[in-house]
Amino acid sequence: MAHIKRIMIEEIRRRKFNVSVKGKSGGLNNELTLSRVNVLTGCNGSFKTSILEALAASLLMLTDPSRAQSLFTVASTLRMDEFWLYRLLNDGFKLMVDDVEVKTTSIEELIKLQQPSFSAQPLMPVNPFTKAAIAEKGNKRGFLRVDVIPVSMFPQQVQYSINITVNKIDGVNYDFIALSTPNPLTPQFIGSLMKIVDYAKAIKLFNKVFEGVEISFMGLKPDEFDKHNIVFVVKDGERPIQYLGSGYLGLALMVLAASREIVMYDNVELHMHPWLMNKVAELMSDTKDVQWIITTQSSEMLNAMLNNVDLDELLVIESNARGLLRIYDGREASRRVGELNEDLRGNCL
Repeated sequence: MAHIKRIMIEEIRRRKFNVSVKGKSGGLNNELTLSRVNVLTGCNGSFKTSILEALAASLLMLTDPSRAQSLFTVASTLRMDEFWLYRLLNDGFKLMVDDVEVKTTSIEELIKLQQPSFSAQPLMPVNPFTKAAIAEKGNKRGFLRVDVIPVSMFPQQVQYSINITVNKIDGVNYDFIALSTPNPLTPQFIGSLMKIVDYAKAIKLFNKVFEGVEISFMGLKPDEFDKHNIVFVVKDGERPIQYLGSGYLGLALMVLAASREIVMYDNVELHMHPWLMNKVAELMSDTKDVQWIITTQSSEMLNAMLNNVDLDELLVIESNARGLLRIYDGREASRRVGELNEDLRGNCL
């Protein structure tokens, strides 16, 4: 089980970051020691989603390459944009994940890295829409490359294909997933999610989380058009995942995601009644082998986390638009919950 112990965020999208630990003396730095359950809060425009995107892009070079395309597709729900990774690499970022340095790089540096001694796989020529990042740990290197390729042209419209190439750093492996509740729930998302979920583990989690609720997890099943889908049983019959209520859909996706070791989930509170928010917090509390890195703008969700998660396993990170990350351990966050709730209610200055 490999969880992220610390990250150092130097820059994302030309925004510099500093870290301030509440309740402790000392100056600012950019090192953030993570806990098992990490809640990133803050107003709109405070780079919460960008932080998750940069982490997801970094971990693509530190995970099983055979899952990279599916992880990339699922992570597009963070921004609801299939071009999310291209735009992130175009804007640039630099950070460290534990002892691995990750940064966007120039095309010239990418070409050097793609020499036969570095990458055994055949690579397509660089084009004007090629972007890249590299990961380094000592003398070990990996890279992430995104190519946006025009595939068909119609009057006043161009269709594009997005190809990602990953060369993983040896000896480092993080089993992760990054997502948000999608709208709409596309076949591409469902197909990619199906490839990276551990269904045996998900069934056990689902039965526990939805105990007392008339929803049970069936598994994978083809419909009348022979399209495979994730199917649940409700009181009036079978129902594909996209036809659950929106709040239940979000909770079901979190249960499926919790079959991986690291879950990054943006805006966990979407479409949820406070009762379901408590269910989310209970899920995160009970999955002791899973590290959660989530964002929320909901004071109800923050209170649910403080009331249900072991405070010694909880970290609250308050982000602002100037790149300052204020860090509260669980007990400090509990003491300052009124101050945090005031910010979440609209005090964004």
